[in-house]
Amino acid sequence: MSGNLEIKTFYGKDSLGEFSIKDIAGSLTAEQFSEMLDDFLNIGGKQFSTGKIVGEALRSHHRTIQRSSIAFSLGVIVGISDQKYTDLRNGQAIDTAKNIAQMWDDGQLNIGGYV
Repeated sequence: MSGNLEIKTFYGKDSLGEFSIKDIAGSLTAEQFSEMLDDFLNIGGKQFSTGKIVGEALRSHHRTIQRSSIAFSLGVIVGISDQKYTDLRNGQAIDTAKNIAQMWDDGQLNIGGYV
């Protein structure tokens, strides 16, 4: 799937226009993407099952994009793992992220090179 995306206001009442998905993706900084991801996850409380659907959809994408998706996802996990303060909402997830970060640091997660 590619092409255009109709952008709507938060409640979906008003269309702001139709934009190229590539143009949107190419316009985002890493910080803006993290804000967009925050909103995407927060709206509707998306969890593992939504991530699995995204992963399943990526099976039909270019093999290099599949590798990049895994590398990117691991980078997010390692990046979020370096936290001193957690609570009941994120404690177990951060502990898991710290374990994955340690595996990365120990060279146990070989993702291959960018081809």
